[in-house]
Formats: sequence, C-alpha cells, structure tokens
Amino acid sequence: MADIENSVAPPASAETGRDREVVFLTASAFLASVSFGIESAAAPFLAQDFGARSSGVGALGAVGSVTYSGLLFVLLMYFGRVWDRHCPRRMSMTAQLYLAVGSVAFMTAGAMPMLYGVALAKGVAAASFWPPLMAWFSAGREGSALNRRLSYFNLSWCSGLIIGPALGGELYEIWPQLPFAAAAWCQAAGAGALWRSKPPVGTDKTPVSETAPATGGDGVPDWKRHTFRRVALVSHFTAYLVMGLARYQFPVLATSIGIRPSVFGWVMMTLSLFMTGMFWLLGRSRGWHFRFGYLLLAQAGLVLAMLGASRADGAAALAVVTASCGICIGFTYTSNLFYGASGDSRRGRRMAIHEFLIGVGFGVGGLLGGLANDRFGLRTAYPLCAIAIAVGATVQIFILAALRTRNSGSVIPASRRPENERPD
Repeated sequence: MADIENSVAPPASAETGRDREVVFLTASAFLASVSFGIESAAAPFLAQDFGARSSGVGALGAVGSVTYSGLLFVLLMYFGRVWDRHCPRRMSMTAQLYLAVGSVAFMTAGAMPMLYGVALAKGVAAASFWPPLMAWFSAGREGSALNRRLSYFNLSWCSGLIIGPALGGELYEIWPQLPFAAAAWCQAAGAGALWRSKPPVGTDKTPVSETAPATGGDGVPDWKRHTFRRVALVSHFTAYLVMGLARYQFPVLATSIGIRPSVFGWVMMTLSLFMTGMFWLLGRSRGWHFRFGYLLLAQAGLVLAMLGASRADGAAALAVVTASCGICIGFTYTSNLFYGASGDSRRGRRMAIHEFLIGVGFGVGGLLGGLANDRFGLRTAYPLCAIAIAVGATVQIFILAALRTRNSGSVIPASRRPENERPD
C-alpha cells in the first residue's frame, strides 16, 4: 500500500484536543463491539447446548440480522433521513441501554425459542444504535479528514471485536451465563460514555442541499463517486456473506474438528486483529481511493479464504482463514464506508444503507450456509460462497466499465484539483 500520509495527516492527539467528544464516541463503539464479540462467540455454543444443528445456529444469527436489516429498510423507505433529523446522542444512548437489557435476557433463556426472541429484540435496538453513531463520527469531514475520522471509528469497534470473541469463549467455559453478564456490563458502560458526550453542532435537523456541487471539495467528480459507491456496495454485501459464515458456521466447523470454545475464541480473534490492522493502514493512506484494483484484489483474497475453509482441519488452519478474511473484509468495509460518506450530506442515511447490507449479508450467509451444510455436508457452504464472491466481482467490473465509458469525458484534470484538503 503506497502513499502513506505523514505530512498531510495531523497526529491523532491534535484532533482529540480540538474535539474531546471523539473519546466518548470511540469508547461507546469499542464497548459495544466487545459486547457483540463476546456474544458472537458464546451464543452459537449456547445454541448447540440447546440441541441446535448448523441450520439452527445459522437461524439464530439470521433472526437478529434480518430484524436489524428489516427495520433499517423500513426506516430508509418510509422515514427518509430519520438518522439525520434526530439527536444521535439520544438515539444511540437509548439503544445501547436496550442492548444491555437484551444481553441480560440471554442469561435467562432456557430454550431456543427464547434465544430467537432475544436476538430479534437486539436486532431492533442495534438498528437505532449504529447508523446515528456512524453519522456523528463523520459529520463535517471530507477527503483525508473524512478518511482519518472514519478510521478512528473503525479502529474503535474492531478493537472491541479483537477482545470480545476470545473473552466470550473463555468465559463460556467457566460458566455459560457469564459471557452474557459481561456483554451487558459493556453495553451499559458504553451508554454511560454517550451520556457524558454532547451532540456535535450541525448534525441534527440539518437541511438537505438540493444543489450539490459537481465535486465534493477534493476534486473528484460526482460521476466517479457514484460509480465507486455502487461498486463498493456489491463488494460490501458479498464480503459480509463471508462474515456471516465466519460468525455462525465456523463455530459448528470448530466443534466438528475438535476445537474447544476457548481456543475457538482466540481463532476468531485473529479475524478482528487483522481487520484492525487493515483499518489502521487504510486510515493513513489515500493511495487506494477510487482505485478498483485494490478492491478486486481483496475479493480475490476472500475467494481463496473460502476455499481454504473448505479444507481446514485444525485451529492453525482455521486461524489462517480468519486472518485472511480480516484483511480482505477490512478493505471492503472501509471502501464502502468511505465512498458512501464522501461528498454526501445524507450521511445518516448512507450509514444506514451500509449497515443494512451488513445485516442482510450476515443473515443470508449464516442461514443459507447452515442449510447447505446440513443438507449437503458440513463444508458445502464455503465453495458456494466463493462462487458468490466471484459473481459479485464480475458484476462490479461491468458496472465500472459501463459508467466509466458513459462519463469518460467528465474527469477533472489533476491540475484543476485542489492541492490541500480541509484539515480536521
């Protein structure tokens, strides 16, 4: 990865001094992700203790993901810019408290139907937590400043997912209810961090600009933004098919090859660890902006990872697969987040679309992967997922070629682009 920004990007401490609210926002995102990571490791094993097979474990993940995505879809279709018009602090804080209550409810569940009900309720709460928080992070930034601010968000939530799965697996072996108690504490503490914060000026009830300029302030024409926005949406969705399999089918695979829950937690930690490393690198580089080759390379890596999962026979092999997934999904995730927010004032809505695709990918990957594994064999879903990624990449190539041909005369010469982007 080239073009690392040293002179352009101010140190993180400088921005924190000017905007101490970022400390509370990153704390909330970090603690929420620790909680989700704990539950993602513990809940599949709890479901297996209740007698669930691959499809049942996948359905548990799908219930929460489909509910999350369904609510986001309804809000997007019928309520427009709900995340841009209401106070992000109040929405996210209330939702995080409900997530804490949901974690407590997991502790009291005694059968699979109860687990499904809790997952549904937590999906509703999560849909009111992430989009406003993400829009809050990116408010008022463009170009390199936007890239750095989004990297703070990505590093905070992904750092939580480094700790969460390992902690969830270890705590589950001590006592099956203990990880859910820890998850509830994390969500409550995250809500407390938001309570200490103040909404940024200009993020609430800001009118939509009806006459956007031809560029977003960094010399990139709108046609190019729209092209990469569409391409990144497809890659983001197919990448989260992989994530759905990793979160909800890898535990079943791990059980079948003799990996204990505590060891599996450490294996899954590698996914988030390498994903965090990719977020850190991308937050300090702009050489990948609006270059499709990097995005295509990340998807090729996911194809290889899925083929590797179909042959993994131990903890070490599975850790290599999860590490590869972390690197590649880290790139597709950051790309979709950056291209979605760049040059658009409707960031709450854009973040909701981003999260909607995460929920759909999680649900489809986890559920259909489980059904395929139950019906045709425990490793069937992984080569099928590799095919889906390859098809998605082919669609992206056609999108890029069609729109580039249509707008080939609209590129702004480099000499006319601004040399300096607005600092934080």
